[in-house]
Order: sequence, then structure tokens, then C-alpha cells
Amino acid sequence: MADAFDEECDYLFKVVLIGDSGVGKSNLISRFTKDEFRLDSKPTIGVEFGYKNIKVRDKLIKAQIWDTAGQER
Repeated sequence: MADAFDEECDYLFKVVLIGDSGVGKSNLISRFTKDEFRLDSKPTIGVEFGYKNIKVRDKLIKAQIWDTAGQER
């Protein structure tokens, strides 16, 4: 059985979130992709990603969102 992410899509959007540590990048992705929000989330180490397939009319849009570790100065 194929994963939903492996489906053919009409459009693919790749987005990279960058920003300071602790501002909520990981929770933003979690909320969008899994409809979850955690107050006790741990800092991202390296890079992680989430995805979501969205149907708009007869088109399948695949959103791939990359979550980076906080960008400290």
C-alpha cells in the first residue's frame, strides 16, 4: 500500500521555515500537518520536515515544509 505522500501530485510546494530558537516553527508545522499543538515541545536539532496533501477542486497539492533548528546569533 502506497503512502499518501507517494501519490502523484499536480503541484509541489517546498517551504523552509527559519527563525530564532523557541519562536514556534515546529509547532506551526505540527499544527498545519497533524492538527496538533504541544506546549512542551523540544528544540529541533538539525532539520525535520512535515507534509500535507491538499485537494483544491480537481488538483492535488503537496506541501512539504522544512523545519530548521533555531538560528542563534
